[in-house]
Amino acid sequence: MISLWLLRQAIPWNRVEDRYLQAAFHYCEPGATLFKQKWAATSGHKLYLELQDAMLNQFKLSKLY
Repeated sequence: MISLWLLRQAIPWNRVEDRYLQAAFHYCEPGATLFKQKWAATSGHKLYLELQDAMLNQFKLSKLY
């Protein structure tokens, strides 16, 4: 959820002044370099795979009934 918020708001990491918010970002994606192309591509790929898996599971369930 934080990843989506970051992408929507497009606030660079170094301009976030709230210490608790910085800690939350760091905890959620400790190896990430925020707003870099690799991080965005990796996060998008993970999200796509999760959504694809959920849709395939729903499709399989609908074929059973």
